[in-house]
Amino acid sequence: MKRLHFFQLIIFVLVVFINANCKKEPAFDNTTGIVVTPPTTNTSPRANAGLDKQFILPINSCLLTGYASDKENNINRVQWSKISGPVSFLIDEPNSISTYVRNLEVGVYQFELTVTDASGLSGKDTVTVAVSQISTTPGEIVFSNLIWGDQGLFGTLLWGSAILIPNIYQYVPAGKIFRVFIRKNSSSNWEELFFNEDSFYGVKLVNGTLIIWSTYDETEPVEIKLVY
Repeated sequence: MKRLHFFQLIIFVLVVFINANCKKEPAFDNTTGIVVTPPTTNTSPRANAGLDKQFILPINSCLLTGYASDKENNINRVQWSKISGPVSFLIDEPNSISTYVRNLEVGVYQFELTVTDASGLSGKDTVTVAVSQISTTPGEIVFSNLIWGDQGLFGTLLWGSAILIPNIYQYVPAGKIFRVFIRKNSSSNWEELFFNEDSFYGVKLVNGTLIIWSTYDETEPVEIKLVY
């Protein structure tokens, strides 16, 4: 008797499972003869504000390129806005998916892309734009307000963070050997980084691009000093 009850239970579970996974067909209204399709649920659109950006004065503008998608293909409006950073800025076309931002000054900006559909549902994403500057004294160059990213020289990093300074010999005299130091904004001490050394922090020079890397997911802006 127990075995019979067990098999009955198995059959019941199978029936419930099959019914739950069967594709539901539209209902048929016998009164009107019309096939009634159940209403679909509207989903929020998705926004992607693009990769974080960093540049050095005197460059004070950059192109923001966003992406938007909506399952129902019902996007009604896009909007760029600044949510943090220095006072000086100008968004050329705030209602365009791609726009230039201008009149930027030294600091870290965050711009938000909001995508809204016809039903009022929205999706948001932010992009960080860091504006750095260089100060020089004889035999020394300091890059201030540099931010970490997840992009290495050959693509997205699997872990850790990196800072890339392209064309380093436009700042350091050609042929000069230089040392690299790092200082976090919250610290008063400089720490020397050594080329091609395996540690928590390191530095490499690849085809003229200086790469400072960390095994941590860094978020705090830093200064980089080159001494030659």
